Amino acid sequence: MIELTLIDVFSQADVVIHLAASPGVRQSMKTPEPYMQNNIHAFANVIDLCHCARIGKFIYASSSSVYGDVITNGAIIPLTEDMDTNHPQSVYSMTKKSNELLAYVYSSAFGIKTIGLRLFSVYGPFGRIDMAPWIFAQSILENKVITLYDEGKMIRDFTYIDDVTSAITAVLEQDIDKNYSIYNVGSSNPHSVITLLHTIEHKLGIKANYISSKALEGDVKYTCASTDLIRKNYTLPPATNFSEGISLFCKWIKEYLF
Repeated sequence: MIELTLIDVFSQADVVIHLAASPGVRQSMKTPEPYMQNNIHAFANVIDLCHCARIGKFIYASSSSVYGDVITNGAIIPLTEDMDTNHPQSVYSMTKKSNELLAYVYSSAFGIKTIGLRLFSVYGPFGRIDMAPWIFAQSILENKVITLYDEGKMIRDFTYIDDVTSAITAVLEQDIDKNYSIYNVGSSNPHSVITLLHTIEHKLGIKANYISSKALEGDVKYTCASTDLIRKNYTLPPATNFSEGISLFCKWIKEYLF
């Protein structure tokens, strides 16, 4: 039996899509070490294997958290890829920023085509159980009390999973003449967390029980994706409507949990 090395395995591919990571802004402030190991060291290993195996294209998940808190005197403005991202507010966002920097090094030094996707608050079937849509829906269905941080005032650009897979498929199948790229992937239609809660209540037909608490370390006040750049370079379908996406998610989670 012939044992294959990782370089042997990678050498069989033309493209590598790297989505694995330790997720979560809040948890990264409590237990930073796994984020260093899984988001920085592991990422470095993967991109170096791409270099050694002469992979032509490397697609990876970054995060909207790299923007930190953009000060706009209360206005909600779309976040664009050319904005300053040198002030991360959590260990998680720092690790994602470091991924973008390392990708730049490998693109410029070795000619690997790297494409980073800054994902904005992704939700949908089989999503993360630590994200608000899942926590809210499961808590409502199981009649548990929800903790609403900052009274639900935080605003997020909730992005349905199908829109993320459409973006990944587009950058996988379509080529542009640029070695290093960063793109936002979002809905460009932000909503407050309290609006998310009320929408889930409406879709499930059940009132939520919740208490309010102060904002946590690392949480930013708002996110809102400008998707002009990715839509300029790639053909993408319209983003999923917020109400429709929440309906699809609520229908799925009821079936999944019960």
